[in-house]
Amino acid sequence: MQFVKSVASGNDFIILTEEEGRDLSAQDVVALCRPKYGISADGVLLLSFLGGNRVGMRIINSDGSEAEMCGNGARCAVRFACERLGTDYVILQTLAGDVQGWYYPDDRRAKVKLTQPKDVSRGISIECSWGRCLVDYIDTGVPHAVVFVEDIDNEDVFSKGRELRYHPYFQPRGTNVDFVKILDEDRIRVRTYERGVEDETLACGTGSVASAVLSLMRMGKRGDCKIQVLTQGGEVLEVEVRFDEDGSPVEVFLEGDVRMVFSGETKEIG
Repeated sequence: MQFVKSVASGNDFIILTEEEGRDLSAQDVVALCRPKYGISADGVLLLSFLGGNRVGMRIINSDGSEAEMCGNGARCAVRFACERLGTDYVILQTLAGDVQGWYYPDDRRAKVKLTQPKDVSRGISIECSWGRCLVDYIDTGVPHAVVFVEDIDNEDVFSKGRELRYHPYFQPRGTNVDFVKILDEDRIRVRTYERGVEDETLACGTGSVASAVLSLMRMGKRGDCKIQVLTQGGEVLEVEVRFDEDGSPVEVFLEGDVRMVFSGETKEIG
């Protein structure tokens, strides 16, 4: 089975075409993503070329579950698909809806227009093991609970993130959990516990967008806005948001570096 390993801001993915991954089971994905014993990745992207510039994308997390959307995974898929098709623009067909993507080969960056954020809810008070926690919520293709903090370096992202991820309030879907510190009007820092990976990751694309949108709303921004997201892996993502007159987000874009780390052939799975 031929594969490509791709990385976007510390999120790493195994990319397979539909032909290569047609018979792949959830258990196979777990084995492929397993560190030391497999290729190692946060998930697998299964791409199918549908004709023209349309590309189907399935996202299978490292625990074998399927995600509706993944921002950084989408950027990896955009570069792979654009290079395969010889174009700079593709449309990804995902469970969350169509996602437009652009690839800029000169500086190795990919940009995606995500589906319109929905289900925004702010100031949710949730009882946790460490006390009451104020949480904002938004769906940027997948669900995200956002917690604004001051001391983000010392935040217990794994334990608190895991508890909120499985909290009854967010069931049955569960949620990703983003811990956010607003640095200034142009920059935020984000650490994310990812549903499906079940751990903190070095970056999360939909989480960066969720955190950016809610941070801008918290600052009272309107109109067309840009903000930089400093990820745990050290890379900086750029998020653009357009708010309508009522202050609701109507368009969101995510841009950042994408690398193709290596390609290879699997000999054994499991």
